[in-house]
Amino acid sequence: MDKSKKTEAILVIVAGLIIFHLIFKLKVLLTVALAVAVLSLMSDFIRDKIVWLWMKLAEVLGYINGKILLSLIFFLILTPVAFIFKLTGKDPMQRKRRKQSHSFYIERNHTYTKEDLEFIW
Repeated sequence: MDKSKKTEAILVIVAGLIIFHLIFKLKVLLTVALAVAVLSLMSDFIRDKIVWLWMKLAEVLGYINGKILLSLIFFLILTPVAFIFKLTGKDPMQRKRRKQSHSFYIERNHTYTKEDLEFIW
């Protein structure tokens, strides 16, 4: 990662801490934002370590988003919807009809008019 990207990451961290300070009214966040800004300006080594920690936090959040949140969405939203469709016998994807004909093609005898092309969606 080049120096400009590291500086950008430090600015994001400092701006985020200041915004959280304004939202939650915690003075410690303002102090940490000031400390991160000053330390990163004074030492490239400390700036690199702060950015490294920031990237590790991003990896952890990526793991949480990829595994836990998507699993919760699947089991709390999609699974109940599938059970409801199964219980009501609805088949919005028309899988039963496609199994009988062994084709995904749906024949539609329709004469197109001017109105069909005015409101396509």
